[in-house]
This record gives sequence, structure tokens and C-alpha cells, in this order.
Amino acid sequence: MAGLRRTIACFCLTLLATLLIVFTSQGTAESLGAAILSVKRAGVMASLVLMLFLLTGGGCRTPPPRG
Repeated sequence: MAGLRRTIACFCLTLLATLLIVFTSQGTAESLGAAILSVKRAGVMASLVLMLFLLTGGGCRTPPPRG
């Protein structure tokens, strides 16, 4: 439906990329929790880190206007 390739190699690469993202974000959250003991400051830092990851990863990117 979306034009994806149905091969075992593509599936394994997608699974590997997803697991790497999960492990990286989990490690970042654990180090942030260990570094900042105040709940309020940790919440602010978590919001900032999430926004930083979204902006640098292209999560907030919109397509360029056509015209």
C-alpha cells in the first residue's frame, strides 16, 4: 500500500534502527534523571531535550510551499 519492500533484510534493518532509537532515548532519559534530582527542573530539561531532538531530527519540518 505504501510501496514498502517486503524482504527480510529491510525488515531487519528497520527493526535494528527502531531498537537503536529506543535504547538511545532510554539512556538519555536515565542519564537526565540521574543528573537532575529536582522534579521540576528535570521536567523542564526533558521538554527542552525533546524539542531539541524533534527540531534536529526533522520532526517539526513542514514541506516547502509549492507555487
